[in-house]
Amino acid sequence: KLKPRGGGGTDFRPPFKRVAKDDIPIQCAIYLSDGYGVFPDKAPDYPVLWVITSDVVAPWGDTVKLQR
Repeated sequence: KLKPRGGGGTDFRPPFKRVAKDDIPIQCAIYLSDGYGVFPDKAPDYPVLWVITSDVVAPWGDTVKLQR
């Protein structure tokens, strides 16, 4: 049985920077996290779903709380 653990401090920016830098044509992004970390300042031009295990709500995109 998996027991996810988190502690915060994730930098969520690198994947978004990479998609923009390399002009990767994606339809959407799904991020799985505890939600504690540094979010990009602005939303990309594609939909983003944040699946978060804490009470954090992402500053943009859609946030879904994953119940344990």
